[in-house]
Amino acid sequence: MAEYSKNSYTLEEKQAAMRDAIRRMEPVHLHWRMLEALYRTGAQREVTMLDLNRILPFAVPGTFLRTVNMVLPHLTMVVNSVSARDPKFVVTPVGGDVEFIERSAQIAKNVLEYFWKRCDSTSTLRDMTQDMVLLGNGFAKVGWSYSEATVDRTGADAMDEITALLGIAQDAAAQAGMPLDESEVQEIVESVSLSAQLVELDEPYIEYVAPYDIFLPANARRMNTARWVCQRVRLPIEEVRKNPLFDEAAKKNLKADTGYVDTNTYAQYEQNEQSLPEAFTQITLFEFYDMQTRTLCIFQMDSDVALFEGPIPYAHRYPPYVHMRNFADGGSTFWAFGDLENIAGIQMMINEIMIAEINDLKRVGN
Repeated sequence: MAEYSKNSYTLEEKQAAMRDAIRRMEPVHLHWRMLEALYRTGAQREVTMLDLNRILPFAVPGTFLRTVNMVLPHLTMVVNSVSARDPKFVVTPVGGDVEFIERSAQIAKNVLEYFWKRCDSTSTLRDMTQDMVLLGNGFAKVGWSYSEATVDRTGADAMDEITALLGIAQDAAAQAGMPLDESEVQEIVESVSLSAQLVELDEPYIEYVAPYDIFLPANARRMNTARWVCQRVRLPIEEVRKNPLFDEAAKKNLKADTGYVDTNTYAQYEQNEQSLPEAFTQITLFEFYDMQTRTLCIFQMDSDVALFEGPIPYAHRYPPYVHMRNFADGGSTFWAFGDLENIAGIQMMINEIMIAEINDLKRVGN
């Protein structure tokens, strides 16, 4: 790997920073899951891990669902009012010839509207808005996708280019009175490439990122001023192994994460003493953006070699993440809180009243 600034972290320091961030975020993530359970079923009391297991995997949690969910319609109305339809862009022309700048502004507006719809940005914005309303924080990853491939040119195209170049060279040689010899003709023929670069992708992109997968330093205040930002990514192991940008030595030591496999499927393969097929195998990677040295490092938590390390592949100085914040405790904190916390008390009061009424009806045998 290339040597970067002296202020850059080593791989061990990045892994240690991620372990600390995961440890710090565990109680926050547990709090978020309880809020999501309240949004889904309307039921929340002293939630234990058994309650969470009852709520999260199933649509109908059974006897635990004994209340009226006033949270869902209230917050659904809030979310839909924010992201109901595509936004209307306004481009304001500034300075110059009136006719020219107005035409340029209209072109810029049309380009924005085209790419917004092509990237299906409203769908991502709706998911971000729901996270922001429920959990206080919504995230998306933005950037520019570019890729090209080498393709073989057809014989006719190559011959046409060779013929054209030879014609130009022969005309120039005839005017100078110095005809081309065989070596010069051969040099012209060999100068014509038999392959061409085909641009496969060249457009902006926007991707939804779960708040559970974003990690920052303990003293971070805002996304754009954080020392580093890291995203946890889950990918199929075969996709990672086929990536030509990743280090070959690191790809040989990839460790599968069986936590993403269905429990019954994994148990069945264990009983048959068979290894899990690669089609079911997922791995967890961390994309570590060091914003001071402007480097990107992709690694597994316990690996000795990074899969990728190099300069961040864009020119601006901000992380590639958009953070939608809801209500904040103050200017010194990064993680905000959402609308759900403000109405949780009312919903819990409804829960207690209904449960008490049901228990009283049972006691009188009604």
